[in-house]
Amino acid sequence: MWGPTLLRSCSSPKKCLDLALHRPLFLFLRRLGGNLRRSTRRELLLREFGAKPLARAWLRASVQLWNRVAALPDTDPLARAMCENLSLPGRTPQFWSVGFESFLRRIGALPEAGLVAEEGWAVLSVDKVLAAFDEWFAQGFQGLPDDPRQASSSAVSLCTYERWFAVTPVEEGCGTGDWSAVPGYMSHTAGIPARHVRSLAAFRLGAHHLEVATGRWAGRPRPQRVCALCDCGVGDEFHMVFECAAQAVPRQMHAPLFAQFGGWEAASSDRSDLGADALRHFVAQDARLVASFVHACELRASAEPPDEVVFGDPLSETTDEFLECADDDVSDVISFALDAVLDVPGFFPCPP
Repeated sequence: MWGPTLLRSCSSPKKCLDLALHRPLFLFLRRLGGNLRRSTRRELLLREFGAKPLARAWLRASVQLWNRVAALPDTDPLARAMCENLSLPGRTPQFWSVGFESFLRRIGALPEAGLVAEEGWAVLSVDKVLAAFDEWFAQGFQGLPDDPRQASSSAVSLCTYERWFAVTPVEEGCGTGDWSAVPGYMSHTAGIPARHVRSLAAFRLGAHHLEVATGRWAGRPRPQRVCALCDCGVGDEFHMVFECAAQAVPRQMHAPLFAQFGGWEAASSDRSDLGADALRHFVAQDARLVASFVHACELRASAEPPDEVVFGDPLSETTDEFLECADDDVSDVISFALDAVLDVPGFFPCPP
C-alpha cells in the first residue's frame, strides 16, 4: 500500500538513489567491496554487486497489489476502496492510484488506455513493467561514447565502467535483466585474498588513487592528470594496465595475462591500437591473476602499504619488514609483498 508514496520521490534515477532508505544498502555494498570510499558512484555499486534499487521492489509490490484488486469482485471491500480512490474528486498525488499511475507514466509502462478502460481495469504484466523500470533506471549508461577517454566529465565514470568493466553492457542486457550481472571475482572469491578483492573492486569502480581520479578531486583538467610514476600520459585504468612503463615488473610477473595483447614487453605510452574493448577482455580473464596484478600495481604505486583495515583484518606483521626493504630493487619489494599476502613463498618468481 505504501509503494506509490515512496515512488513519488523517484522523479529521476539519481533522486531514487538519494533516498535515505538506500543508505544501509550502499554502506553494506561498500563494506562488501572492502571498505570502499563513500564517494564511490552508487550506480556502479549496484551493477558491480548485482543489486537492484529498492524502488524496483516497491514497484513490483504495487503492480502485484493492483492486479490482485483488478481480479476481485466489485463487492469486495478492497475493490470498493480502490474504486473510490479512483473516482473521488480533487485527486492529488497523495492518492494511491494517482501516484501509481504517475510513476508508470514516468517509466513508460502505463497502458495506452490507462489503468481503467471501458472493458475494465487493466491487468499489468509484472515482467514488462520491471523491464521498463530497468531501462528507465539505466538511462545514464545509454548513449555513451565507445572510448571513455572521449567522454564528458559528467559521464566519464559511468562510461569507464560501461565500456571497460561491465560484465554485460546495458544495450545488450537491459531487456533481459542481465545488465547487472555480478563479475566472477565477486561471485566466486575462493582462492583470492581479501586485499586483492578490495584492490580489484576499487580499480573497477573508480575508487582507486590513480591520477585520473585524484586529479578530478583537485579540479585539474583531464589532460593534466598525468601518471605520477612514468610522467607519460593520463593516469587512468587503461594506462596502468597497458601503457605505464613503471608497471613493467607486475606485468612480467603476470605475463600470461598479456599474451593476447602482444606480450608484457609491448607496453608503450600509446596502446590505442589494442582497441576500445581491450581492457574489458583483460579483466575478463582469470579473476585470481587479474586481482593479483591490480594489487601488485597498487603496491608499486604506493610509497608504503595502505594502513586501513580491510574486511576487519589488521595488516600483517610483515609491514615493518616491507618498509625496511622499500629502497631495494622494486621487483624484490613487490615479490616480497605478494608472498606475504598470499603466504606462498616464491609464487611469483622475480625476474633476474
